[in-house]
Amino acid sequence: MPFTVETGAGVPDANSWIDVAFADNYFSERSITTWTGSSTVKQAALIKAADYIHNRFGSRWITVGEDAVEADKLYTFNGTIPVMLKRAQSEYAVRALSAPLAPDPIVDENGMTLVVTAKTLGPLEKKFKPVGNGDSTAPLLRSYPAADMLLTTLLNPASGRTYR
Repeated sequence: MPFTVETGAGVPDANSWIDVAFADNYFSERSITTWTGSSTVKQAALIKAADYIHNRFGSRWITVGEDAVEADKLYTFNGTIPVMLKRAQSEYAVRALSAPLAPDPIVDENGMTLVVTAKTLGPLEKKFKPVGNGDSTAPLLRSYPAADMLLTTLLNPASGRTYR
């Protein structure tokens, strides 16, 4: 699928809220030098960031009493794309350049989620322990404070839905 930017008009098959130029400018203004690579690499990072935002927060943007947003479209807010959403996508995208935004958890042979409890530098050693009491798991999604905080004004913390 080609890189397609949402304009606020419900563009079919849109896979990003922003273009590379927006992200380039965002990082340039902040003297962030880790936003590197070809346009193709940056576009892929922007798509990964949009997927992550859509999958992690998309259901929280549905307003009570309003029809659900089509699952295959990127969400817009009354036909506009808030600048905070654009900035958040930039922040997630720069992280997507170096690591998966939602990595698979480490699990043991029983399917229990494991966490690293100790690291030793020499001789190299890692220790893992199961999370919870056997019926719970660790959160599957990492926190990205710089990006997550940008979205807080778009999400209603009380009900998990946006204000309109």
